Amino acid sequence: MPSLSAGLGQAGQSGMRVGQVTDSEKVSRRRHGSVRHGVFFHLLLFLMSSLDEKISRAETRIFKAVFPNTTNHYDTLFGGTTLHMMDEVAFITATRFSRLKMVTVSSDKVDFTHPIPGGTLVELIGRVARVGNTSLQVRVELFVEQMYSEERIMAVSGLFTFVAIDDQKRPVSILGHA
Repeated sequence: MPSLSAGLGQAGQSGMRVGQVTDSEKVSRRRHGSVRHGVFFHLLLFLMSSLDEKISRAETRIFKAVFPNTTNHYDTLFGGTTLHMMDEVAFITATRFSRLKMVTVSSDKVDFTHPIPGGTLVELIGRVARVGNTSLQVRVELFVEQMYSEERIMAVSGLFTFVAIDDQKRPVSILGHA
């Protein structure tokens, strides 16, 4: 019949207590633990850099001219037209990032800080700001430029939230697909 110490490995043979670890085992565990940690760390860095690259590629820039048919009685761009253009750029950005069907679920904190006069150019820039499981947020900034000078100023900014959906209009994972 085998002795009890035979099943205990080094602890039963050397007089060590059960559960006590030798110095060589500690070194081995440190090495393997740091290897696992290192692999996890590099995988995390890869995923983060991959996500950063994907976010960078999804950036969307669109230019438009502000014509009289889009201005109000003050000869400035209608607020509703501005929101329409911003939501469109945000949608394109969200779709380019996820390559999934996306729907707008909210627009938050849209700040109109400068009027947008008729006869100017606007540049809308959409950037992914946050990625969740089924949703993502896109920050849109609208810059107004004078047509015949280098003057440029940020006039409007806002945050738009989108949810990825399937054919039955149910939320689906963005990162699981990405």
